[in-house]
Amino acid sequence: MRGQVILLTALIIAMAVSAVLILQSVATSAPGFGGVRAAYGVFSRDVSKAVEAITSYLDYVGAVSLINFTENTALYALPAVGFDVKGEPVEYCKWLHVNKTADMVNASMMFFVANRASLGLSVELPQRPQPAGSCKTLEFKGVDRTIVRLNVTGLPNGTLLVTPQAENYDNGLKRQVEQFSLVLPKSSVALSYRASMVMDVSLLALAGLNVTREFNVSARVDVNCPAGGVCVNITVSRPYMWTAKFEVLNRTIYIEEGRLYINYTLAGIDVDLVDYTEYSAVYSIKPEGLPEGRLVEYVIKAYVANIPIYLAPAAAVNPQAACQGSELRNNGWDVPIVLANFTKVNILDSSTSYRNVTKINYNIYNQEVTYWVIHRNGKIVFNSNNVCSGDVKQNLRNRGLYWVYP
Repeated sequence: MRGQVILLTALIIAMAVSAVLILQSVATSAPGFGGVRAAYGVFSRDVSKAVEAITSYLDYVGAVSLINFTENTALYALPAVGFDVKGEPVEYCKWLHVNKTADMVNASMMFFVANRASLGLSVELPQRPQPAGSCKTLEFKGVDRTIVRLNVTGLPNGTLLVTPQAENYDNGLKRQVEQFSLVLPKSSVALSYRASMVMDVSLLALAGLNVTREFNVSARVDVNCPAGGVCVNITVSRPYMWTAKFEVLNRTIYIEEGRLYINYTLAGIDVDLVDYTEYSAVYSIKPEGLPEGRLVEYVIKAYVANIPIYLAPAAAVNPQAACQGSELRNNGWDVPIVLANFTKVNILDSSTSYRNVTKINYNIYNQEVTYWVIHRNGKIVFNSNNVCSGDVKQNLRNRGLYWVYP
């Protein structure tokens, strides 16, 4: 976060200097703004230069806000995602991933507000949004002059690193978990920002100037990759000079000084650009120098225009296929199965009913939520065998459990 603040400060200073110089050059090269211009062509070029400066800044506002939205959901949203699954999205939308994004939107807009007098701008600061019915779209609005809209379909959900109320169970062995990190992505993601402002630019004698900037990105994973490994297909709405950056986060469990850590480590990968146009690209991603089977519950993290996109490389688990008799098991699927409950019901016979399962307790808005993460090759054995007959998700809900992921 400290690095983000330093980067944000540097970008604001750079943008402020650029905007001041551009608007000052407009002012000095075009005397007589307030009256009738003798040379309309020069006036048009001056206005174009000023509008270009302003719209470039809007791109910055949209991009840095979207970056924070996706990163904050990957860092903070898991504690609250159960509310969304339970049918209480308003509660989900109050959590840290939204609050921290709102702080960044306002911070990125502060340049205009702080410098509007010296630049001859009339700008309003967008307000923090009210909790919405869905966090796929966040909209920050002023009274009637500023709108910053962020939209993400396929939001990741992640957890804080420090979770002292986490325990891991494996065939009767119970261990306290010192740190736990989990990112729950989708196999396809669509992201966009649209920032618009209506402003008065007194240096240019412009009133009601309406400027808008938007950008769309979509990405999806294709496991049937002709180049081997997995393919990531990316499409953007504006021409892009292609290079995308990729990381693979590999789920790792290790013990250090008697303490259990369930985190991610970066895996070595080989990335090849398979095909590209101005608006799209296909990349092939392969593990590099890893023994077979070492990638476990891994997450692909792509950066397009510096916007982080989290992708699941494995096919989703069908609840019916995962349930057998009285067991809910993860038979080698490379994504975890995550359940949530809001009551202290006894769903198991004993701790021996778990294999490779992590239990995490959170307290949110004075309400406790417990997550059960069934890792690869793990299982939960329920204390009755009617879980798997019929609709598995409904049977789980009848027990107070909600299927969260995948």
